Amino acid sequence: MKIRATTAVCKAVLAAAMMFGLAGCGQKSTESLVASAKASLGQDDYKAAQIHLKNALAQEPRNAEARFLLGKVLLDSGDPVGSLVEFGKAEEASFDPNRLVPLQAKAYLLSRESRNVLQRYEAVELTDPDAKAELLAVIAQAHKTLGHDDKARQAIELALRTKPGHVAASLVLARMQASEKNVDAALATVAAALQASPKDAEAWRLQGGLLMLGKGDSAAALAAYEKAVEFAPRDLNAHQTLIGHLLSQRQMEPATKRLQAMSKQFGKVPAVLFFSAVIELEKGQLEVAADYMQALLKAAPEDPRVLTLAGQIELLRGRDLQAEAHLSKALSQPGDTSRARLLLGQAQLRMADPSKALQTIQPLLESADRNGRAHAIAGDAYAQMGESRKAQEQFKIASELDPKDARSRTMVAMTQVMGGQEARGLDQLRDLAENMDSPYADLALVGTLARKADFEGALKAIDGFEKKAPNKPEASNMRAQVYQAKGDVAKATAAWEESLRRDPKNLTAAVQLGRLDFAAKRNDAAVARFAAVAKADDKNPVAQLAWLQARQLSGESLPSLITAGQDLVKRYPKVVRVRLALVRMLEASGDREKALSAAQDAVAAMDAEPELIEQLGRLQMRKGDLNQALQTMNLLVALRPKSPDALLRVAEVEVAAKNLRGALASVRKALALSAENPSALRLQVALETELGNVDGARKLVKDVQGMRGLEVLGLILEGDLESSQQAWPEAAAAYKRASSKGSNAPLLPAKYHRALLSAGKAAEAQALEQQWLKDRPNDLQFVSYLGDLALTKNDWAAAKGYYEQVLKTVPTDVGVQNNLAWALLRAGNAKAAIELARKAAAAQPTNSAVLDTLSTALSESGEHAEAIELQRRAVALDADNPARRVALARRYLAGKQTDKAKDELNSVAKLGAKYPGQAEVQSLLKPL
Repeated sequence: MKIRATTAVCKAVLAAAMMFGLAGCGQKSTESLVASAKASLGQDDYKAAQIHLKNALAQEPRNAEARFLLGKVLLDSGDPVGSLVEFGKAEEASFDPNRLVPLQAKAYLLSRESRNVLQRYEAVELTDPDAKAELLAVIAQAHKTLGHDDKARQAIELALRTKPGHVAASLVLARMQASEKNVDAALATVAAALQASPKDAEAWRLQGGLLMLGKGDSAAALAAYEKAVEFAPRDLNAHQTLIGHLLSQRQMEPATKRLQAMSKQFGKVPAVLFFSAVIELEKGQLEVAADYMQALLKAAPEDPRVLTLAGQIELLRGRDLQAEAHLSKALSQPGDTSRARLLLGQAQLRMADPSKALQTIQPLLESADRNGRAHAIAGDAYAQMGESRKAQEQFKIASELDPKDARSRTMVAMTQVMGGQEARGLDQLRDLAENMDSPYADLALVGTLARKADFEGALKAIDGFEKKAPNKPEASNMRAQVYQAKGDVAKATAAWEESLRRDPKNLTAAVQLGRLDFAAKRNDAAVARFAAVAKADDKNPVAQLAWLQARQLSGESLPSLITAGQDLVKRYPKVVRVRLALVRMLEASGDREKALSAAQDAVAAMDAEPELIEQLGRLQMRKGDLNQALQTMNLLVALRPKSPDALLRVAEVEVAAKNLRGALASVRKALALSAENPSALRLQVALETELGNVDGARKLVKDVQGMRGLEVLGLILEGDLESSQQAWPEAAAAYKRASSKGSNAPLLPAKYHRALLSAGKAAEAQALEQQWLKDRPNDLQFVSYLGDLALTKNDWAAAKGYYEQVLKTVPTDVGVQNNLAWALLRAGNAKAAIELARKAAAAQPTNSAVLDTLSTALSESGEHAEAIELQRRAVALDADNPARRVALARRYLAGKQTDKAKDELNSVAKLGAKYPGQAEVQSLLKPL
């Protein structure tokens, strides 16, 4: 009874409280909840503060201070995007800008929106000196991120004049000093900041970084990181930095204990999952690490660090396709992607795709911060491709960059062998081979002895290696290489076969054996090798694709290959590589409609796969369906909102649609995400030039030349710009400076050569050609360019020589086949021209250029009926090209069908100035 009375009283009080807006029966007011939140923040208890603030906002959603404090809690907890939502609502409620704006700007900066920081806040004037200095520090960091070093320095100097000794501004200054390699000055600046604020966790973290990276003092760095955690136990960044340092020093036990404390403090936040995966990876517990990564990928699916770690784990698990997917996605994100590139290159090498691996790591080979591992991967790639000289060059660079690496130490010994100290180098190689578990020294020793023609010594060295790895395929691989060097093809073949017997799934061995077979014109045997690997590893789509590629190289007809590709798609409907292979085969066949349909099916099956969406957009663009292509590429941007490459695909469509200003806007958005993106900078220079802003383009080129690591690109862009203005001497000078810096840019020699010719410097052009071909005889792009150049000069013999050189390495290149057929025809060898043109037409039966060449050759050989039919097909495929109709008219004239010829010529004549070849048209019409 007494209880009921009390309950009734409580209900009455609660009803009154609800009627008059008062708190009753233990309910706190908004003001008291905000006060409790502040008290929790004072104790660094962010969880409790967040609960109090959410309760306060449930009662009063427009409470400006509660919104501001919740935004601050989210920002300090590592959620800058979430904090921006709360800061925006605080701004709507007119919260004090002196308190709000600096943190709001910082949130944008941490969300990688540096340009937004400058656009929104650079002109904002705050009245409080502390707030103004804090905002200027953020603005300085935004400028620095975008490469505006001078403006960054001006902003930070103004901040420190506004508030001398301001800690946040001092730390930004210290980072600038460190980036300028002035570590001592940076440490002094941090020391002064710590004297003013001895418990500032960020200052301690920065000091730790400077001591570690600038001085190599890991013990002192650890002490600084521990101070950061001690003074800010609820600062997630402090914990992350400390654990990261311990892991980098391989102090696994302390790192594990720190991680346990971090997990207890923050729960299963992404950082805890990330470090858990790293520790399990270090312990060799790959499946446990993979479980952590699955949870982490759900929480942070776009974080490049997460994607890179996921790729590494999958690579170690032997799941190369999954590794490739994660690492490719990591490369689409802004920021430093060098580690992802290295791992992706390794994955592609394991999938026997050396050309793709080279493409992946190319930016690292051209970077100012040269990476020894990148050059080692390049060496492996060239070795897989059979280009031993290029492989040696890359290994030599790797050894110079990383002398302690096992591979590099081997290459140092190799350098001694090649540099005249043969005996000493061989002794070092033997010592390394005996004492190292890795096969690098053994491979080098065997290769060196084989080059010396000491084949017995090489085989003996292989016997020594085989004791390390009995019944493994590597020893058989090396024996095969020695027998090849000896010229004993039969024994080389037997050794390769033994390698595959030992490991029937060894795709790399199959590639080497297949190359040997193809070189000896044993195409059927090569295909059989890959078929056996595909059968042995029948659940591996990479092995199936390798078999398909071998069939393609053997000259199997495209229709049957396409059928095989369609069967693979049925078996592996969710494998991107398989889908892309089918689309590309259909496109290579010239059947764009079927290629487009296959791409649409692929996207429908895997609607969130950017590579497939991009391929679909490219096909739509080539078809001329630019509106649809634009929609598709915008879908790519929606999937990868932080990818500059996605925005560049949009820009390419805009260029095709002649919307140059729209394209420029997309390029600028890409540069907002990645200020030093080479492709975006290249396209911006081209667009500014095309739009008539040549002075602006020149200024941009100079800016690029001043960007660290992009000096060579800036010189190439200068050459391109001057070429577009037909300032050939200036263009040649720029290209020459780029070449002198050892650039590997693929089109550079052709551009330099063309500029020299256009500037009237034929002798220099010839010298460049001779030297380049001497140094890089396998640069097929340059050789093909020389063939095209010879074709324009009607130098049929020279063109023939260049094109045949390309086809020795790439026998299925239809474009080169077509050009060679034309050169043969004009040189008077119509029979050979027809034979080659038929081969090209069989490979691409819907390629109008190929059909045109074959039609011309047949017509000149008197086979008019077939020539006319082929040219009619070329016209149907390329209806918007009047030149195809003029050629058809010529076929009709040769076949004595003058009325039909006249009809075709009159239809072209109606185009008037839209077709520049009207003089030829009138010349043909006149006798009719």
